[in-house]
Amino acid sequence: EPVWNLRRDLITSFLIDRNAVPAVSDPADLLQVDTAVMGYAASLLHERNSRGGRLTLHLPISYSSIASVKAREGALRLMRHMHETARETVLIEIADLDPGVPPSRLIEVASLIKPFCIGVLARVRPTKKALEAVRGCGLKGLVLDARGLGRTPAETVTVVRAFAEAAQGLAPNLIVHGLEDQLLIEVAKAAGMTHASVRPELRQAVEADAA
Repeated sequence: EPVWNLRRDLITSFLIDRNAVPAVSDPADLLQVDTAVMGYAASLLHERNSRGGRLTLHLPISYSSIASVKAREGALRLMRHMHETARETVLIEIADLDPGVPPSRLIEVASLIKPFCIGVLARVRPTKKALEAVRGCGLKGLVLDARGLGRTPAETVTVVRAFAEAAQGLAPNLIVHGLEDQLLIEVAKAAGMTHASVRPELRQAVEADAA
């Protein structure tokens, strides 16, 4: 899923997302999904290294999979042969983050995975409580997943704008994934978001109609 850098008006990175996977909550199931994400990322980076060039990837990894030592080591093991490449090209997005997680614990977990990537981001629910929970945690960015909002396009615009306003100053990058159409990219930019992406299945449907 191409991610637009709204400051530069360019696609500068790509998201490997889990939109085709049914919603799961069991830590063991989440670890399976996260392991698949890491494995796919490793194969893409290996292919890109073989061809030359740079590929920056956003990888959503569940909090439960990185908060546990055993699960974290299992997921990151898949990237062991790509360690140096990952440090220069991978952005890890902590997903399924419970707003009740103490900031001190989030800081600790983020510090443990920073050596494996160029930056740690967190997917945050669009609530003041969730945003306050990540204040001062040293994250490189905060991510809003528009897919999880379950709202109309008009309501999505309202939430994106409110999120951007409430999150200003909490992290240097504010990202929204899963927007419903390309027009919302401009809305996100005007609201103050720094990066945005459109749902791939919707983008493909629009491109097919245009063809």
